[in-house]
Amino acid sequence: MINNLNQYKYINTSNVKMKIQKLKIRILKSQDISENYLRWLNDPEITKFSNNQYKNHSLEKQKKYLNDCLIDSNIDLYGIFYVNKHVGNISINDI
Repeated sequence: MINNLNQYKYINTSNVKMKIQKLKIRILKSQDISENYLRWLNDPEITKFSNNQYKNHSLEKQKKYLNDCLIDSNIDLYGIFYVNKHVGNISINDI
């Protein structure tokens, strides 16, 4: 995919390649659940387009949710990391 970016003249492909190299997506782990994670998860500006905007999250609730996801074979919960900083999540369900 990165090689195909050169076809788009309006994209600075060297910058995109560099950003992609700094991005990692992996299964979320219990040690990823932190105060910083809760801060953005409870931030209405960040979650305004997410179902999470209607919830109040705590460390205990998030650790339970993560554990439930790890046990459930129909859910994969991934953390999105940019330069090793946890910046978001994505889940894949029922596939």
